[in-house]
Amino acid sequence: MAAVRETNVRVLPCVLNALDRIALRRGVSRDEAVRQVLAEHIAAQEARDPEDRLTHIATVLRHPLPGPRNRERADQPLRLRLPEGMADRARAVSLRLPGQHPRAHKDYVARPLTDAVVTAIAVQERFTDPFLDGLLPVLRHNAALGLWQLAVAETITKPELAIQGAAEYVRARMGGTLTPDERRLLLMSEQLDDEVFWHAESRFTAATQLARVLLTDDDSGAAKEKWLYEQGNDWHEWRLDLRHADHGSQQRGGWEADGRGSTAVWRAGRNVDLQDFTDWLRTLDGRTPRTRIMRAPGWSVRAPAGWATHVVPRGQELPERFAQWAARDQVLVWPVDGRQIVWPVRPGRTRPVPGIEPLAALARTLRPQEVLEFVEAILIEWGTSVTDAVDASIGLDDDGSGASNELVAEFDFPTPYLWLPVDKAFDFGFIDAGQRRAAMAAAYEQAPHRTRTAGERIVSEPGPGPDRDFTVLITRRRKSRTAKPVWRWPRGSVAEEVFAGTSPEIVSWLADRSLWMARRMVFGAMEQAWHDGFDHYAASYWRPGGLADTDLV
Repeated sequence: MAAVRETNVRVLPCVLNALDRIALRRGVSRDEAVRQVLAEHIAAQEARDPEDRLTHIATVLRHPLPGPRNRERADQPLRLRLPEGMADRARAVSLRLPGQHPRAHKDYVARPLTDAVVTAIAVQERFTDPFLDGLLPVLRHNAALGLWQLAVAETITKPELAIQGAAEYVRARMGGTLTPDERRLLLMSEQLDDEVFWHAESRFTAATQLARVLLTDDDSGAAKEKWLYEQGNDWHEWRLDLRHADHGSQQRGGWEADGRGSTAVWRAGRNVDLQDFTDWLRTLDGRTPRTRIMRAPGWSVRAPAGWATHVVPRGQELPERFAQWAARDQVLVWPVDGRQIVWPVRPGRTRPVPGIEPLAALARTLRPQEVLEFVEAILIEWGTSVTDAVDASIGLDDDGSGASNELVAEFDFPTPYLWLPVDKAFDFGFIDAGQRRAAMAAAYEQAPHRTRTAGERIVSEPGPGPDRDFTVLITRRRKSRTAKPVWRWPRGSVAEEVFAGTSPEIVSWLADRSLWMARRMVFGAMEQAWHDGFDHYAASYWRPGGLADTDLV
């Protein structure tokens, strides 16, 4: 017998009743019935084009919505005993709304296996409940995305509208040369259209209201499903009308909507930065140092001279010598858009960079999608402000997506510092015992046993310490706070330590710490973006370079 993997999904009682009817009709157990219908569903889905695959309206509307923990749930558990690999295949052909992830906050978590089970049952046996009654039960993925895009337009926030409205003006007059800020604006708009979305109960409520108008369980609903699927000119016009309707964000998305929208705008800018950073990495020839400004969250990265990038073209296998180097932790290899990036290598006659092994070994423990942020973290110029990097102007890349002097003057980016716990700094010989004791005493005085107040940030700026090389890093949990004494790393990027003769153990630890610190700064900047959303800034505040409406005419 094939290996069986056991898991659970939660479905509505009406779904369980429909499954029982299928089992009775087929003369099998419930376990076997769900395996059969799921196998048939997977085979049918895999034979369809991605946009033609089916989903259930309950998935699109996230019915039932997650409620408070103290409220009794409407859905019930269904145990699945599936052959090895079946669950993964089912997830791969299920609907994932943009912005949803397998592991996330309850508003953002995707439920692809639940969607597969519910859709598989719905195709075989209809079911309904008071919420679903009158709605078209099954629709194609592209139609579901068309409905979702209309709900997004209906609940758009002021920060998002500042980007999308300006992008419409730029597109309408395209034909000339785009400024760097206009280029970034259009890329952020594409991110907000395709990848970066906020999720909340209010947005699914808007989707439900639209579905009750469009996706009725009759011939009219089937015609509207086709209209949503095709997303023609009239669909685009209606989306623009919904986007620019004259009603405030309080009505559109609830009290928290502007915070979520502001965060979405920040994440769109961050995604643009990471894509540009990837393109920049691919062009490194290693002959001179190269510096780049990352606007979000605001730091400079510097690739050392002698570190080049080799790109394996799309569709080609990784050459044997590169595979051997990767197995020996002599290079990092990760996929990007069907290509494979091999980094760092020596320029000219391609060969590994000596001493890179600790960094490559650490990168191998990460998921493929985390390697890029790891590379960014080890190239960050700790202790160098964006202003200093621009003023130096040595090897600074500005290809229309970097940073200008005007940008730096407008935004006061804080200087990024790499803070090391004093116990590690002492173990590595960077500080002495007296400095460690003084730093620990200062930390205890700051937050011995204090609970976190409602107004305090989750990600805080470092507090004052005994001297400028020491500080106290406040870590806040849901209800508590801890103060950790830390010491400021006095040198630049972790990548430079490869040349400095630093021991592999320290290089590896510094790289891991650099990644942790970079993530903390990213989360802190994103939290600040949330708070900015409630401050009623002008539309130009959200746009790259502070583009005003008059700049777009």
